[in-house]
Amino acid sequence: MNPPGTTQFQEYALPDGRVVSCTNKFNTAGVWQEFSDGLYARCIARLRPNDTVVDVGGHIGLTSLLVTDAVPDLRIIACEPAPPTFECLVQNFERHLPTAIAVNVAIGTQPGTTTLTYYPNSDVMSTLRVDDEDDRRNIEAALTSFGVSDERQRQFHLDRTKAGAVEYPVKVITLAHLFAEYHLKEVGLLKVDVERAELDVFRSLDDADWPGIRNIIAEVHDVDGQLAETVELLRDKGFHLDDLQQDMYDTGTTHMVTATRDLP
Repeated sequence: MNPPGTTQFQEYALPDGRVVSCTNKFNTAGVWQEFSDGLYARCIARLRPNDTVVDVGGHIGLTSLLVTDAVPDLRIIACEPAPPTFECLVQNFERHLPTAIAVNVAIGTQPGTTTLTYYPNSDVMSTLRVDDEDDRRNIEAALTSFGVSDERQRQFHLDRTKAGAVEYPVKVITLAHLFAEYHLKEVGLLKVDVERAELDVFRSLDDADWPGIRNIIAEVHDVDGQLAETVELLRDKGFHLDDLQQDMYDTGTTHMVTATRDLP
C-alpha cells in the first residue's frame, strides 16, 4: 500500500446548482443520481421536522443534503472515517448544513483503532473489510446493468479502480457510545453504508438504544450470510422490513434494506 498522500479536492455542481467538495466528481454524480432516484423515498416520507438522522458512512454528505432538502429542521450526525472524504464532509456541512455534526470515526463492535483501506479512484468502495471478489462481482453487475458489452467489460480491470490504495489508521467507537455522547433517545433515521461492515454497526448498539430508532436504511452485502443475519436481527428488534436489490446489482451481492416501525 502507498503511504497517505495529499488529496486533490474537486468541486461538483449538483443539478440544483449547489456546489459540493468531493474527491471524485464521477463518483459524486453517480451517488447523487442513485440517492435522488427514490432510493430513500420511503424513509424520508416517514421523517418528521426536528428528527435526528444518524448517517454511518456519511461520505461527503450527500445523504444529509438529500434528507434535509425534504424535511426541515433535522438534526444531522454523520460519521465518516476516511480522512479525505471526511474533509469534504466538513466543508460541505460548513457550506450547506452549518448545524450538522461531522464525526471522524468508524463504527464497530469494539472501540479502538483499525485500518481502513481507501481507494482514491473510487472512494465509495473504501472499506474496513477488503473483499476483491465481492467488489468485482458488484462492479460487473453494475456494468452489465448499464449495458456495457462483454468485450468492453473484459477491458475493465478492478486493479484500476483500486489503484493507489491507501491504508489509514482510523478511530473506532460503538454506535452505543455515539448515542450516549450526543444524548440520542430518539432517532428518526439510521442510515448505514459501510461496505460489508454493516452487521458490526448494528451489533454495536445497546439493547436500550433500539426502541428509539424509527427507520433504518442500510446497504447490506450478501456475503457470508450477512443479509440473512441483518434481516433476522432487525426483525427481532421489531422492525418491518423491505429488501430491495437495486437493478444495477441484480447479479451482485448488494441489497438495500429498509426497516420501519411505528412509534408514538
